[in-house]
Formats: sequence, C-alpha cells, structure tokens
Amino acid sequence: MDEIFPDMRPGQSLDDYIEKSLRPTPQEFSRFHTAVDLFVRFLQKTFSDSTYSVAKVLKSGSLAKGTALRDSSDIDLVVFINGLTDIDDLMVAREALKRRMIAAAETYPSSLKTKKSTKFAAKFAFNNIELDVLPAFDALRSYSGKRRNIYSAISQHLLSSKKIGQEFSASLAPLQVAFIKTLRCSVKDYIRLMKQWKKVNDLTIPSYCLELLTVKVWRDMGGSKKRQRPASTFKYF
Repeated sequence: MDEIFPDMRPGQSLDDYIEKSLRPTPQEFSRFHTAVDLFVRFLQKTFSDSTYSVAKVLKSGSLAKGTALRDSSDIDLVVFINGLTDIDDLMVAREALKRRMIAAAETYPSSLKTKKSTKFAAKFAFNNIELDVLPAFDALRSYSGKRRNIYSAISQHLLSSKKIGQEFSASLAPLQVAFIKTLRCSVKDYIRLMKQWKKVNDLTIPSYCLELLTVKVWRDMGGSKKRQRPASTFKYF
C-alpha cells in the first residue's frame, strides 16, 4: 500500500494507517466545534438588526458527515436565512448577504480575516481554520419536507438554465449530510482513504462526488449486508 499512500510506514496495516494518520483527533474536533460556536454568534449578531436574520446554521461538509481527514483545516457552514422562501429569493439576496458578513468581519478582532469569496460562499480564516459560509434558504421547510416537491421545483428551474442545480446545493445540504452521516464507520474510513488518494494524486474530483462513488462501490460489494474492513477490500476501490 505504500506505493498508493507514500506516508504509510513499511509493514503498517491499512487499519492502523487510518487510525493514526487519517482520522481527526479529539483535540481537532474540539477546536473545530469551538470555532464554529464563536462564528455562529458572530453571524447572529451581524444579522440581528437586518431585514434578514439567521434561522439556523448547519455544519456541512466532511466535518459534519464524519469523513474529514486529519489536519484538514476547513469547515463548511450553511446559513439558513429567515426571509428567503425560494431559490429566486436566494439568488437575488446572496451577494448582499455575503457583503454584510464581510463588512462585519472587517470590524471584528484580528483573529477573523476575510478571504476571496466565490459565487456561493463568503470565505474567512478564523483561528487558523478556513470557513466557507454559504447563505441558503430552508428548502425542506419551504417545500413541506417532501423530496418530490423539492425535485419538482429543481426540474422546473432546470427548464430555464442547466446550471440552476448548483444554486440548490447549499439549501439541500441537510440531505447530503444525513445521507453520509448515518453510514457505518467503516464506510467513512473508505471515504477517508479515497480522499487521501485524491490528495496524493492531486485530483480535482469534487469531494461529494467521491463520497457517492465510494458508497456505490461499497454497496455493489455487498457492504450493506455484511461487515467489511478497508484492509481486506480496499483493492476494489
């Protein structure tokens, strides 16, 4: 395996490599959660006197799903905003929401730094942790929690633009988190291995696509019906 993962020690088992090199330590989890709690308070204060207010903040990405790699320093936060009822509201308000967060961050103590934003997220560095903050509307509540209503709305918007599906990504983050979070720990270890393989080979596969592909292979191997360990089955991946 050392030809696939150069940082593995000679003779080291894959299970030991996962435990000692890939899974985040309890100290890392504690540091992440402390940073998130502080940043959520910052967000709530930022929008306390605004037309829009913070309904809730969802930890998304690999940290929330339990697939983060050790020494990763990025957190995705999805901020559900009161006053947004559909994707059109979000598309109109997103830039203003990001600008308000960035303006507030510039008056915050020096531990919070703004970084170059993307179309969908405002980016910050906070206590040596990278934060991607994505404004969103509560799609599950807006569409009565019924997936068929959500998919119907997406389909209708796709008629006008094939790229509109990306606009829904943050608002549907709870479904992504729930799907991966409930999987067995062994599946999450497979995902960590594949993420490390992606990192070693400098690949540009989106992490969520890699997670879905990993789950697909695991299910095809019969993983949902029997317990398997990465050491004996990783060759299939």
